[in-house]
Amino acid sequence: MIGLGLESEKVMTPHPLGGGLMGPMASTSFTRDSWYASAVICGYLLSDPRVSQGGTPMDQEDVRKEAVRRFLGGERSRRICSEFRRSKRWLLKWAQRSKTGGPDWFKGRDKKPERCPHQTDLRMEQQVIEARKKLEVSKYSQVGPLAVAWELHQAGVKAPPPRTISRILRRHGLVHHKERYVPKGKDYPEIPALTPHEVHQMDIVGPRFISGDGRFYSINVMDVFTGKTALNPSRQRTDADVLRALVATWQRLAIPKYLQMDNQLPLRGSNRYPRSFGLVIRLCLHLGIEPVFIPRGEPWRNGVIERFQDVFDKLFFRTQTFTSLEALGEEAARFEQFHNENHRYSTRDGQAPNERETQPHRLSEGFELPSELYSTLLDFQARIVITRQLRTYCAKTSGSHFCSFWA
Repeated sequence: MIGLGLESEKVMTPHPLGGGLMGPMASTSFTRDSWYASAVICGYLLSDPRVSQGGTPMDQEDVRKEAVRRFLGGERSRRICSEFRRSKRWLLKWAQRSKTGGPDWFKGRDKKPERCPHQTDLRMEQQVIEARKKLEVSKYSQVGPLAVAWELHQAGVKAPPPRTISRILRRHGLVHHKERYVPKGKDYPEIPALTPHEVHQMDIVGPRFISGDGRFYSINVMDVFTGKTALNPSRQRTDADVLRALVATWQRLAIPKYLQMDNQLPLRGSNRYPRSFGLVIRLCLHLGIEPVFIPRGEPWRNGVIERFQDVFDKLFFRTQTFTSLEALGEEAARFEQFHNENHRYSTRDGQAPNERETQPHRLSEGFELPSELYSTLLDFQARIVITRQLRTYCAKTSGSHFCSFWA
């Protein structure tokens, strides 16, 4: 190892660009400061200025105190700055602060601004916290920012945006992280929704029961691209009830290109006449909509609307008491409007459903079901898509495919 002289003297040094020692013809006179700089370049730094004489690491506060002590003791600022790898401005700042900053002058100061003009006021923060804690003790209730916003809306308070609510909850330690869902890696065929009004998913919730009034169903439809939703509470779930719900939906949302649904009896037709088209299929064909049926027993193929059904059940139905189906229908209309105006999804770039809406082509308010739907002779030309699971046991492979036929 090379012996280092800490005073101004000639030494044999490693070449600054690497390699062996420089010979006598190339030897250079180095001071302590210049040797330190050369040693850093070559990777031969033998003493770190951030290490105290006792060999223990020095933190930032110790560095400040040591540098100021030596500076006030008369040592040259150039040598101090070189050894501690700091600027002269840094040294003068802490030297000045040691004279006027009190006993804790060596501690860093908070650089956060004293006030933020856009910060949510304390009263609103308290209302958000109280709403969150109320939801946490309510059985079946969701507790995320969207649920908190709905709770404030129910209380007549204008809720801040969900992102602001999320920041408030995180700031007060009320966010509980869940384990992220890991996809199984199976490739399910699906119709991509790349534009608004391209794919609607439909599902029927129920039966649910209202105390003193009886059972009911809710025929819910969601636009996959925008997330816009239509709720249609109904006493029954016959094909006639589904027709009325679809007409009302497409008068509020838009006429889609595809309607995707499961294989419930009122949607597909009749068990007595399995080869005949049901009224739902006939209405779709009449309007030029392609009905898409997912495989039996695989509700995850309708994952968008199924996820919303969970929100509908836990956030809307189980958080309040209804006296009749009419009262539930009125509240469902308010919930639908609030959802379409305020619910933001990360999968949709954080936009609310109404913000993604573009020039919908809706059914007219005076639309009436044509008599041809009930005729035994059909004069429609459209396509029906049925997704089924096909298994080839001899090849030991399985896969899902779209099966379509023309009507």
